[in-house]
Amino acid sequence: MTLPRLGMEGVHNALDQLLMNLTHDFRPAAQDEVQARKRHVSFRLRGGRGETEIFVPRLQYPNGYDVEVEGGEAARDEENQSLRVHAIGSSKVAVTITRR
Repeated sequence: MTLPRLGMEGVHNALDQLLMNLTHDFRPAAQDEVQARKRHVSFRLRGGRGETEIFVPRLQYPNGYDVEVEGGEAARDEENQSLRVHAIGSSKVAVTITRR
């Protein structure tokens, strides 16, 4: 099997997408009760551009949630239970989701 030649820009774009999809760090922030309600997601990308979508299920967030974003902006999609996050000029975007 022969892979198509992408050129350096194509390789960088493919690696950026792969890195963005693979480096999500979804974990409890801490063990105490208040911090256990928080979840952190972070990703890195080249050139400060790109976006990702985070599933935020109503089952786990029945009373809603608050969002903090560093290096980007977030838009909620309540119908699809998701949060779309896109970078704004930063190579690292960090998102904190806190249960209410």
